[in-house]
Amino acid sequence: REYYERLVGLAVQGDREAFNKGMLGGVLSGVCMPLNEGAPVYIEDTALFAGLVQIRPSGALGRYWTARENIASR
Repeated sequence: REYYERLVGLAVQGDREAFNKGMLGGVLSGVCMPLNEGAPVYIEDTALFAGLVQIRPSGALGRYWTARENIASR
């Protein structure tokens, strides 16, 4: 969650270079995982007041934080 919040902070500051480096480093280390729109995920945890959810992509073991609005309900 801390890494996600740090990346969001970089994006809000408009520091695209730092955000891209952080995202690439996160993907390479397994802290971040790019997903295609519509990819099935399971909600593992929520931080309702922060507007965040922890998801686990279908078939994966890792869990990742994202903004609640990034998840479409079915």
